[in-house]
Amino acid sequence: WPTNVVEDMIGALRENREPLINGSEGRKSLELVKAIYESDRTEKVMKLPL
Repeated sequence: WPTNVVEDMIGALRENREPLINGSEGRKSLELVKAIYESDRTEKVMKLPL
């Protein structure tokens, strides 16, 4: 197993395979982090998807 997602992505590109964490899953994670920051900034509950 790769030690991090960057190594896995490089391996996926070299080996012509899907990475362990694909773009769709990465986007969901980013959206969650953005919602956390926005909730803290506005002191409101955020609904997903943004």
